[in-house]
Amino acid sequence: MMPTTRTITTKVVALTALLFALPLFAQTKEYGIYEFNPFGGYQWYKERAPAYKIDSGVIYGIRFGQDFARYLGIEESFTTGHNDVRLFAPPDPRVPTIESRSYQFGLNPLFYFTPRESKIRPFLTLGPVVTNFVPESDVLKELKPTDPGFGSPVQSRWGAGLMYGGGVE
Repeated sequence: MMPTTRTITTKVVALTALLFALPLFAQTKEYGIYEFNPFGGYQWYKERAPAYKIDSGVIYGIRFGQDFARYLGIEESFTTGHNDVRLFAPPDPRVPTIESRSYQFGLNPLFYFTPRESKIRPFLTLGPVVTNFVPESDVLKELKPTDPGFGSPVQSRWGAGLMYGGGVE
């Protein structure tokens, strides 16, 4: 029996969380105000139009942080994710799926619940991101502007977004 995509995704997320939690056990009492971390997570999209659906998926990236105050920090991040896009154009019965990548560049404040001297630091974050949506070119060749219901070309696009979340350092 082949594992499902959901099973594989769950295992990848659990393994990623475990790997990124290992540094918690290696911390000393000293602290720095600058950080560089890899990270992993999950993203989902709120539906905005009946013409398409963007699938949820795993994300990963790097972040640079500065803890300038006892309970407040700033973080710059680069994130990438793989999300399929399904197009709906009634009355056309086809539902083409376009493989795509999303790239995000963010600048967020970090609100910590413990002082920076603490070994474990839970935090919340909320801030702006710039996202670049890049469709893979293979499927784009199959969709022609003359196809019924698919008159608009699918192309790379930049946009603004909001990143929010929490974690433990």
